[in-house]
Amino acid sequence: MPESTETPQSLAELAADGERTGGVPIELIDVVKRFSGTKGAAVDDLTMTIPAGEIVVLLGPSGCGKTTTMRMINRLIEPTSGRILIGGLDARAQKPDELRRHIGYVIQQAGLFPHLTVGSNIAQVPQMLGWEKDRISARVDELLELVGLAPDEFRDRYPRQLSGGQQQRVGVARALAADPPVMLMDEPFGALDPITRENLQDELLRLQDELSKTIVFVTHDVDEALKLGDRIAILGTGSKIVQYATAEEILTNPADSYVEQFIGGESAMKLLKLTRVSDVALEQAVRATEADSAADVRRKLEEAESDWVIVLDAQDRPLRWESLADLEGATGTIGDLTAGEDDLFDTVISGRATLQEAVEALLNAEAEVVPVVGRRRRYVGAVTLSTVQQAIAEIKERERRQRKQRAAEAQPGVAV
Repeated sequence: MPESTETPQSLAELAADGERTGGVPIELIDVVKRFSGTKGAAVDDLTMTIPAGEIVVLLGPSGCGKTTTMRMINRLIEPTSGRILIGGLDARAQKPDELRRHIGYVIQQAGLFPHLTVGSNIAQVPQMLGWEKDRISARVDELLELVGLAPDEFRDRYPRQLSGGQQQRVGVARALAADPPVMLMDEPFGALDPITRENLQDELLRLQDELSKTIVFVTHDVDEALKLGDRIAILGTGSKIVQYATAEEILTNPADSYVEQFIGGESAMKLLKLTRVSDVALEQAVRATEADSAADVRRKLEEAESDWVIVLDAQDRPLRWESLADLEGATGTIGDLTAGEDDLFDTVISGRATLQEAVEALLNAEAEVVPVVGRRRRYVGAVTLSTVQQAIAEIKERERRQRKQRAAEAQPGVAV
């Protein structure tokens, strides 16, 4: 049957357009919000585009209107004027309840219904959408697995029986229940202890690698924004955008003194903590599979003048390193060398990991090189201390150039 060419008229149609719903762009056009009894606008003529499948962080001090801006996207607050388009559809043309059922919403301290089990909390929106019981049950279990909670252990618990971090995981699962293209997250990790908060930030990045939703994330925590955001909008009074850019651009080239003061000093160290491994040039090792002959792989290594080969499985997931010395005199296939052994890599890092985490992984690994994996644990390259050193050198050089440029702009005509 040919695919329909009709333009979707609602977010529900967009969300039902495939087996798995990816993110859609969000456009805010000349958006204004004035509350009665207040003198100024809470949000004053805001225009911005949030790309599909990205995490965009709204960052700013208390009272700058970032939560108000986010709540206008799902019409929990109605704008005074302006337009908000979600996947090209005017949010005001949608029924508010229907719109919200197709936009995930995660708040601080999860906001779970205390009288409902974990499974029932997650099932709320699918039930409202009229899903069949078996489909809902399967979805609940799928999402609990996705957020790292064993279904058999957690499905029938009540929120009071969970830790704060576990409650937030359930909150994320509930927001994902109807597979929405858009998720709104309002300071979701703000009330948690630092270790739990960092773990959930990592979990969110892992989920985003799998799901590619469009996520609008509100925080006042600079480090959290720099770690999570594909782009960051730094807001001033009235949600005026002072700078909207990637973390690296904001750190190396702050728009003005307000941004510079807001993000704080030690930007080079922040870059090391927050630059992702996927953003630097990775080492590319010789690759092989267990079905390759040892003689062929040995020849590849000699041609590449390399001492090591990375062995991958049928899904391109890293299994282990083999050295040129291991292959000397070997016959048969690579798989014959370790037949029956369970030697999957203990240490791999995600492309979403930071350079600081890469250094920690290298210090803990037996080898001097650690595989880097992307979605579904597929091998994308490798990182060494030289990789990190080169990235640090590039960071320092960018910092030097940016300082020189700012000094030149501050004193036109004066050589620096």
